[in-house]
Amino acid sequence: MKGASWISKLVSGMSDRIEFWLVLIAAFALPMSASFASAYRLATHPHARLVISDSERLVSSALELAVLGFVFFISRVRGWSIRQLGFHPNWRQTIIGVLLFFAVVLITGGVAAGTIMLVPNSLDHRPSIAIGLSFVGILATGIINPVFEEVFLCGYVIQRLAKKGAGVAIGFSVLLRSLCHVHLGVAVGGPLVMGLVFGYLFWRDRQLWPLIVAHSLLDFLGLLLIAGKFR
Repeated sequence: MKGASWISKLVSGMSDRIEFWLVLIAAFALPMSASFASAYRLATHPHARLVISDSERLVSSALELAVLGFVFFISRVRGWSIRQLGFHPNWRQTIIGVLLFFAVVLITGGVAAGTIMLVPNSLDHRPSIAIGLSFVGILATGIINPVFEEVFLCGYVIQRLAKKGAGVAIGFSVLLRSLCHVHLGVAVGGPLVMGLVFGYLFWRDRQLWPLIVAHSLLDFLGLLLIAGKFR
C-alpha cells in the first residue's frame, strides 16, 4: 500500500506537460517502433509480407488493454475520467458511427481512385498482407484496437491540445496516426484521410463513440477483404 501511495503522489504531482508525454510514450512507443520496423523489413525485403496472426494481434491487444488500464489509473489520481474525453456510448451515436463508416469508405475510395488515375502504378507499392486470424483474433482486432486508437488519438490528444487551436490539435493527432501506420506504404493514405475526418468531427462534437463504431466497422471490412483475397 505504501508503494501505491508513493506512486499516486508522484503521478498527482506531475505537470500537465509531463502527463501528456508520458501517456503518449506509453500508448505509442511500441506501435510506432513496430510500424517502422515492419516498414524497414518490407523496404529491404521486396518479397516480404505483412502477416496478421492471432499471436501478434492478441499480444498487441493485451498491451493496448494494459496501457488503457495504466491511463485509467493516471486519470483517477489526477482527477479526470475517460468519459471526459468524449466516451458516451448510446444508440444515437452508434447510428452516427455507422453513417460515418459509409462516408469514410466513400471518401477513401474516391481518394484511392484519384491516386490511381494520377499514379497508375501506385498499387504496385502497397505491401502484400497475409492474414491468419481466428474468431477471437478478429474480435480483438476489430474491437479493442479501435477503442484504443480513438481514445488516445482523438479523445486524449485533441482534448489536451485544444488550447493550441484546431490546426495543431487535429494535425498532431493525424501525424501520430500516420506514424503508427507507416508500414502500409502508400496505403497509409487511408488512415491519414480517416484521421482528418475523425479529428474534425471530434473537434466539432467532442464525441468518441461514433469514431469507435466507424473505426471498428472499417477494421472488420478490411479483414474481410484481405481474408477473401488470400483464400
